[in-house]
Amino acid sequence: MDIVAEAPDRRTVVVVEVKSSASRRVGTGVAWELQPEVHVDGRKRRRLAYLAAQWARRYGFTDRPIRFDVVGVEFQPGQKPVVRHHVAAFESPA
Repeated sequence: MDIVAEAPDRRTVVVVEVKSSASRRVGTGVAWELQPEVHVDGRKRRRLAYLAAQWARRYGFTDRPIRFDVVGVEFQPGQKPVVRHHVAAFESPA
């Protein structure tokens, strides 16, 4: 869990996982790479859901809904970072 925040509704807890990567240049082109956020796979989702439940119990937020967002950030040489925010990227796996 990289970020834990409160949604604008002032009720929902938002757990945000941030993944980043740096593009690598190969010869005169840019190497094709997966977007970094695809690395939030089933195993990572289950782990985030578990950690979020533990956090909610510890800090007394068990009565609030939890939303899971994923942010992908790509750093490219000589350019501004590319940021993608996936709101409600997945639901808590049971």
